Amino acid sequence: MGELQEGLSSVRAQINSLSQQVTTIKTTAEPLGTPNDLWKSAMLNSFSGLYDLAVGDFQEFLSKNPNDPRAPEAHLRLGEAFFNQKKYEQAETEYDFVLQKYPESDTTRAALLKKGLAFAEHDTPQAITTLNEVVKKFPNTSEANTAQTKLRELQPARRPAR
Repeated sequence: MGELQEGLSSVRAQINSLSQQVTTIKTTAEPLGTPNDLWKSAMLNSFSGLYDLAVGDFQEFLSKNPNDPRAPEAHLRLGEAFFNQKKYEQAETEYDFVLQKYPESDTTRAALLKKGLAFAEHDTPQAITTLNEVVKKFPNTSEANTAQTKLRELQPARRPAR
């Protein structure tokens, strides 16, 4: 019986030691998901076509780092991920966010164009309005050229009256 008690005491001591080690590991581990780690993961997933993962990463990046200088691009990329998932209204929401919150950002032209392209998937009149806005606001840009190309696709050729 004494040997059994000694063995049991030894097992308890080992369990307590392991418990303390786990607690130490939990409290001293470096936090996961630094802004750069989240950004890299989101971009990699986006470029790899893993849009569900990209959406999660961009959303986490934005929730943890709303004032990061990359926030406008993160919203734009989040919109692109939604667009690629055929979630056009969610994409439009992200593009609108860029346009409203970051009107002076480098991402504004792309956001307006992509918003028009998203509308083209389900709301042709709104797409035409938005794409015309791209052409008017940003003439002589690649975004305006893309908008004009899409407008030609959306608007049937007008034939002269006879």
